[in-house]
Amino acid sequence: MKNIFYLLVVSFMFAFSNVTAQEIRTAKSFTKDCDVKVKTVTFKYENKYQIFKRAKVNIPPMTERVRKYSISVSEPTPTKDIFKKVFSSERIKELTGETIGIHCICDVNGDVKSVEFFMKKAPNVSVEELAILESYLLKYSFTLKGAKDDQPYYDIFVPCRFSQL
Repeated sequence: MKNIFYLLVVSFMFAFSNVTAQEIRTAKSFTKDCDVKVKTVTFKYENKYQIFKRAKVNIPPMTERVRKYSISVSEPTPTKDIFKKVFSSERIKELTGETIGIHCICDVNGDVKSVEFFMKKAPNVSVEELAILESYLLKYSFTLKGAKDDQPYYDIFVPCRFSQL
């Protein structure tokens, strides 16, 4: 009986120390290019521009995409609503003054196919929060006017200004 008690105490100590030892990974905690795994998704962090993006994307880089048309973009549902789903009101207050630059790559229908996060002005947002935000944005569609089928991808930039949420 005594052995079981000691086993439980030691197990509890290891479990508790593991939980408290986990650090919150934010953009400011990375100093070089690296891969960052969040659950089952691997993100790539590019230190030069402080960008987080999914490591594997089947879309050509911006330099290889042709931009033939200018379009007008509208949000059928405000992206602010998505930000408020991801960040609690307490967390929004903590992040007041920070801004995430969000680059969405959309298809001709406005469906978001890829997301990049520019973190230079939002160093305290966690990688886990970005992963959740990305999952919501990948289900989002913008309304594109002037989009043509012969240009398969469109770049849309959206700021997440915590002071305006």
